[in-house]
Amino acid sequence: MNVNPLLRKVTNDIVEASFELSKHERRKAGKVVLSKAILVIGIIEIIVFTVPVVLTLSWKSIAMTLSLMLFTVPGWLMVLGYLNCRVYYDERGFVSKNIFGKKRRYNYSEITGIRINENDSYIYVGKKKILIDKFAVGGNDFIKYARDKYYNIYRKGIPAEPPNKKDIFNGNIKNAEEFKALFIIMYVCVALLFIFLAVVFFGNITESGANHNATFISCSVVDGDLEMRSTDGEKFKIRDIPEDYDVDKIKNLCDGKTQLEITAEKCTAEDAELFYWVKSISRNSEVVLSREEVNEFDKKGEIMMLIIIPGSFFVFITIFTVLMIVGGRNAKKHPKFAALMFKKSYIIGYEKPKSKREKDSVK
Repeated sequence: MNVNPLLRKVTNDIVEASFELSKHERRKAGKVVLSKAILVIGIIEIIVFTVPVVLTLSWKSIAMTLSLMLFTVPGWLMVLGYLNCRVYYDERGFVSKNIFGKKRRYNYSEITGIRINENDSYIYVGKKKILIDKFAVGGNDFIKYARDKYYNIYRKGIPAEPPNKKDIFNGNIKNAEEFKALFIIMYVCVALLFIFLAVVFFGNITESGANHNATFISCSVVDGDLEMRSTDGEKFKIRDIPEDYDVDKIKNLCDGKTQLEITAEKCTAEDAELFYWVKSISRNSEVVLSREEVNEFDKKGEIMMLIIIPGSFFVFITIFTVLMIVGGRNAKKHPKFAALMFKKSYIIGYEKPKSKREKDSVK
């Protein structure tokens, strides 16, 4: 089963359903607002990621809580966009309000161009542009009103703004700014993943583990871990012991006579022999191996995971981004490759490449 087309279909269905709902929302005269679907999606996203935030409060890890809170940012931006992104218009002019609530007033005589895309439209006032999103309720009414007002002033239609040749796709792809935003969001997600894993791996020193009093009869390094066997036959391990660590200071205490105070956590792996992960070792209240040292041992192995996991996503996203940019910039020269990277409806002036038979028939 190919998951990617299914995922794309589900995503498209959600977007189209939201768009259909926005078309049936009641329009308010002289006002353009975002659809309530944006508000609902934003609230759901906030709730979904707030649950783990609340759960981590009991861990008393501020870093972990803050890192998880970052994942609620897109939801808050959607809510903020719904509350603030507005266009108010009447016969005197129109006011554009951005996501941060900043307002700008314009006259219809100042309009210099318009661009209608598949998913959004732009009205240009000099170098400034006012976005009318696909999910904007009342957006089409505003565009029609602005066109009528412009015509009454200049007795001609608003000039069509040509595709921006300076965008990342050389003007060959519709809605280039949406793709640019997508690339940025993907890299931000990788950064958030890196921060989250860094907090999980290197956050607070764990306080888990139970106290044991034991005497040990053997001690040896096995597969990078230091294994210790007690007189009761129980196995204790120190994970990822460094090669330069002075193992002898622990071996010398595993003489079958010296009693040690161990803090250790039971391994719950079902497919492994029962053993304990050592968190600290003391002898007569004198620290032999501290929690801080054990955590440092663990971190060395986790650093590789921190590099590999986000690094893999980073490499994949970079390859994906480069292929899309190359395909978009060369859409006219290599339309087949561009069609692999984009939906054909997004490629401006797309023409299906002629087959060899069709080329021969033309000759």
